[in-house]
Amino acid sequence: MVVVFGSQSALDTQKQATQTLRENMNEGKAVYLFVDTDKLDPNSELGQVARRDDKQGLGLGATGKSDLVFTGVYKTEQRPDGSVGIGKSVATFWGDRGEISATMREQLQFATRRGPGPEVTPGGDPSVLPPRPSVVPARPDQPTDRPQGPDDRPNNPTDRPTDPSDKPKDPNDKPKDPEEKPGETEARERKRQDEERRVEARKKRYKELVSGTTDKGYSLEQYADGWGNFLDRTEMESGASRDLVNQVGRQMITGDFDGKQLAGLMDKVGATDQATMDQKLQEANKQLADSGLQLKAKVNPESGKISEFEVTGKDGESLRITSDGRVIGANGGKEITASQASIRLAKRAEPAACP
Repeated sequence: MVVVFGSQSALDTQKQATQTLRENMNEGKAVYLFVDTDKLDPNSELGQVARRDDKQGLGLGATGKSDLVFTGVYKTEQRPDGSVGIGKSVATFWGDRGEISATMREQLQFATRRGPGPEVTPGGDPSVLPPRPSVVPARPDQPTDRPQGPDDRPNNPTDRPTDPSDKPKDPNDKPKDPEEKPGETEARERKRQDEERRVEARKKRYKELVSGTTDKGYSLEQYADGWGNFLDRTEMESGASRDLVNQVGRQMITGDFDGKQLAGLMDKVGATDQATMDQKLQEANKQLADSGLQLKAKVNPESGKISEFEVTGKDGESLRITSDGRVIGANGGKEITASQASIRLAKRAEPAACP
């Protein structure tokens, strides 16, 4: 099951529920739910899932709410009474980023391989911020708590083909639309190849991150979630400044940069001065001191806006984000790629940001 916990006030809710999930629903590998945390019954099963310990990357924590959209991929488990419920988390995501779709597909593959268990009817089309009920199944016409006994399956038309000789179709093997415009087939194939490359890049990134630094074996997404937990420990107050620091840290760890998004978050911080900005970063920098990392922000004295945000390491490596959306890496004053710089910095951040 893929569950999106969001609200009118939670950043990225609209994009996550209408764009990122829609890219995955056609794969038919999960049930998709959208949960409005402002209307969620805390005593319901989903209410309890939302309040799972966020430090373990399982949910939003004691309040069951967040200023950032939260998505969880969960195993389903069969209860003694035969009903199906939400089990352990397979992967969790804070916010919305371009790499979530590829990571979600990868994690869903792992989820469906983890031993015997109940099957649920996949698919869905999420309703964004529905007025009622508070939890909206992606496909209300397909129940997720149907009996799972072996005698039930042959009579369920959604469970398997009526003809035993039918084979499952490759989700990428879509029938050609007679009205498809020239070039759309090629564009779809390029998109599929791009997604495959992103998955491979993330696997490589994970190996680079853990090589020689840890044997914990967390997923790359858990490391990224750990950065948000690190900010919780610093008690950095919620708001635009924290959103910026959180996204810079997450993208530094994953290596997937969205310069325009970061520049937009820099602009949202609003008018401030250099001393105030330094004070906001002070506690985070104090807790990062042992790893040799420091966070810096340069404020334009005329506009009061952040012109540059930078993460630096004790050996001269740095990652700089500018207000026009550029992400620049450096080492000892020499420019290197953002990916090269960020993996060096991410390795240093791991002790502080690990789940």
